[in-house]
Amino acid sequence: MSDSSENNRLDELLARLVDETINSGEFKELETLLDGDLHAQQRYINYLGLHRDLETSSLSKEEKPFAKQPLRFSGYSTLAMAAMAAVLVMVVSMLLEPKEQGPIAHVVDLEGPIAWTEEGSDSVHHLEVGSELQAGWLESFAAGTWVKVEFNDGTSLAVSGYSVVRISDRENGKWLDIEKGDFSFDVVPQPEGKPLRLITPTAEAEVLGTQFNVQANANSTRLTVNEGRVRVRRLADGSVKEVPADHLVIAALEVDTSFEVKRRSQNAESWKGEFPRDILVGKWRAEEEPNGLVKASPHIYKGDWAGPEKPVLLHSVVLDPSAGNRSPLVLSAGLRIRVHGRIKTAYKINLGFATRKPRGGFYGKYQIKKGRMIHPDAEGKFVIELDLNEFNRRRERFPESPLGHEMAYLWIQTVRKDVGLSVESVELSK
Repeated sequence: MSDSSENNRLDELLARLVDETINSGEFKELETLLDGDLHAQQRYINYLGLHRDLETSSLSKEEKPFAKQPLRFSGYSTLAMAAMAAVLVMVVSMLLEPKEQGPIAHVVDLEGPIAWTEEGSDSVHHLEVGSELQAGWLESFAAGTWVKVEFNDGTSLAVSGYSVVRISDRENGKWLDIEKGDFSFDVVPQPEGKPLRLITPTAEAEVLGTQFNVQANANSTRLTVNEGRVRVRRLADGSVKEVPADHLVIAALEVDTSFEVKRRSQNAESWKGEFPRDILVGKWRAEEEPNGLVKASPHIYKGDWAGPEKPVLLHSVVLDPSAGNRSPLVLSAGLRIRVHGRIKTAYKINLGFATRKPRGGFYGKYQIKKGRMIHPDAEGKFVIELDLNEFNRRRERFPESPLGHEMAYLWIQTVRKDVGLSVESVELSK
């Protein structure tokens, strides 16, 4: 079969995957095409990334009831403004190209599908612990993915979830161009006149030495400072704020939204999912009675890129208990997880969650052993209730207990078979 024919078939199978019409025979064929073929794997990654971006950008205003229209830029859509901001970021970045040098950082730890593309190259590298990095693009492609990178001076960056960042070291300091994602920075004191700079689609920041977290997308940037102080400029109007320790600021595209520094709120001790706000992975079905539900989305998992496993098809719902401006959820003894959902037939369901340190940074992953066999009632409904002590760490290097740390996200999924998994509600409480 020619390369063109193989690409066409791969694209056809990927289309069936994201449309949820792929059958078991076609999935096996997709596995074969992906197995050991870096070009096919990168095509798969790019396809799913494009599909996800298109799906996000196609949301109507009715589906986003809290979105405000910009006052200063009336006549432009939010997406158009995002494009303008992205062009600004690109222009600024091009004015200060990375200096020629050797490796500027290395990989400390990672899990999941991570790709690295060096500056000026189209070749995609799959990273492993110890990989040395020059200037380039770092991309992670799954909710459960994370990677920690350390610069030569000891400054570290932890990236998790669906994230894209360009890393470089220039004559005037380190630069990080963030397209989207969840990031935790631990910045050692930088030389005078050479601060660490980061640019997102909606904000710029300068850092001399501090610990802070960033959550960014095309529409807004949330920056939380845990130690030190960070200077933030909103790109929409050039407004500048100084953010001290234990405070945060949100820089949105719309200039009529608040750009005020606020004290970081107290931790939450319980959580009840609110949809669609809390959805990281899954499709919101508002029309489903009585209160709507989240339908699991299909994706392929291949294990760590450092040691690829045989591809496996997952159908997952992934939720963020701290979405929006809510306080982080800190796990404590006695908390129980309750999931109400639906499946078409008896099948095993996997549950797990990732945690981060209270002041930022990845902590560990925890899941129930071997899943839970679920037998739905006559209407296809089920309930799962579990204590936190029933969850075990996924790797020996993770701390034994998640207690005292923040829940970053929670996943509910089936493996290999699509049994129509949907989630009606999720709650953590005592």
